Amino acid sequence: MEEKAEAIILKINTLGGSLAATLEIIEALKKFKGRLIAYVDKEAMSAGAYIAIITDSIYLSPKAIIGAAAIVQHTGANLEAPYNKR
Repeated sequence: MEEKAEAIILKINTLGGSLAATLEIIEALKKFKGRLIAYVDKEAMSAGAYIAIITDSIYLSPKAIIGAAAIVQHTGANLEAPYNKR
């Protein structure tokens, strides 16, 4: 934002991460007034998928995968409502 950029390209390659960090990244990106572009190099799973979907455009390399985004406990168990609404 300090550089007055018109766009940001996010190169994403992640299996995921913590919910707190994901929300922090998303909130920071929402402050940017220009165009947000996600480029998935290899994988955008879980947190990576959440971050990608808030952008204006998503591009994938030919062998990239995106998907599976669910909030789970550190043990891998699903969280109960209100986090996972069906």
